[in-house]
Amino acid sequence: MTLPEEWDWVEERVGHRNSEAKGIIAYDNFGKMCAGFYADGFSPDSCRVHLAIDNPAVIRRGFLNECLGYVFGTCKMNRIFGVVASNNTKALKFNHHIGFRAIAKLPEWYYKGVTHIVMRMDADNNRWYQQETT
Repeated sequence: MTLPEEWDWVEERVGHRNSEAKGIIAYDNFGKMCAGFYADGFSPDSCRVHLAIDNPAVIRRGFLNECLGYVFGTCKMNRIFGVVASNNTKALKFNHHIGFRAIAKLPEWYYKGVTHIVMRMDADNNRWYQQETT
């Protein structure tokens, strides 16, 4: 993502943006933004990820493969993390469906009265990115 309107589109859907983030945006055949992904909070072998999808067809067309290829392949991360509000059942279900697993609960971490779920996906145990073997 490089254009301000791309960052605005993702921020509107995930609720924030980070100046250190690196991201990918998908456009449909009509030039409309339909999915966005960015990674931030980089450590030596992990980072945090944020994902917004308006058109699920991007999954069949390789969007998740590209996003996870970026963080696991290009950035050489061993694991990625996401944090989802426990009342965002749609995002929790989607994250589980694509291979994240819940590893911790954070009561009132971001909003009073809302628990957040920390979710994790590993480079060597997911269906979207296959590490190259030598």
